[in-house]
Amino acid sequence: MHPNRKRDINSANASIQPESTWIPVWKPMKKLKMSLNLNITTMKTSILLLLWLPFMGLGQDVNQETQNELKALNERLFKEYTLNKNTKPLEECATEGFVLIAGNGMLETKDQAINGVDNVNVSEIKVQVDKVILSGNTGIVIGVLDMKGTIMGRPVPGKIRFSSTFLKFEDRWRLVTRTMTMMRRLE
Repeated sequence: MHPNRKRDINSANASIQPESTWIPVWKPMKKLKMSLNLNITTMKTSILLLLWLPFMGLGQDVNQETQNELKALNERLFKEYTLNKNTKPLEECATEGFVLIAGNGMLETKDQAINGVDNVNVSEIKVQVDKVILSGNTGIVIGVLDMKGTIMGRPVPGKIRFSSTFLKFEDRWRLVTRTMTMMRRLE
């Protein structure tokens, strides 16, 4: 038998027909079914996209709102502690396991940081936030403090790089850890 021909087993005389004219019924039906599935999937995707589209911008607004909330909280904690010697915001916001890595490298607990407020005599503070990182219920605020005054009787050494890590517990941001690093001028 010729390789491009197939035997028609459905016909009475079992004649040989060219393959191009012999098309099983299931092939077009399979293509139609695949086409319908593809169109239904495309329609579902399009509808979901149209329903989701208005909320895409909302997520960015919520993200920006959260960043602004953390910036304001961080600045309030610094200013109340250094300028007003008010430890109440730190007491309320810091977790019991709070750890401060001070500029001199010492580790301080929440109680040590609160009790150390008398060692801080600052007349001016500027809080510059460089970056806020958000991931789930974690927020990290990174920036620079520019203070004028003394800490433990010594002049504040210019700018201090800080990183404050917050965790959200029961719809409230709590300060878990803070690092402070003196910035040295490169000469």
